[in-house]
Amino acid sequence: NAQKKRYRYGEVLAGAKILARRLGPILADERMVGVWLPPTVGGAITNITLAFLGKTSVNLNYTPVGQTFLSAPEQTEMSAPPVIGCCSA
Repeated sequence: NAQKKRYRYGEVLAGAKILARRLGPILADERMVGVWLPPTVGGAITNITLAFLGKTSVNLNYTPVGQTFLSAPEQTEMSAPPVIGCCSA
């Protein structure tokens, strides 16, 4: 976290539960979900959310482009999409 803010367990739990309510219907049929986020609080909350939903999170390195990134679904047997992520570094 760039702001160096500390989050309490309850705050992280609440964020993950709220995100789970939003993502649950979208990811209902998915077993594995790609996570294309930097290693921040948001990425951690996303991984916790996916665990709540019973999904396997596939954390993708958000810096490479091209074949390295595009081959991830094939290597992990996840469908492409869904990927939860960002577009700017």
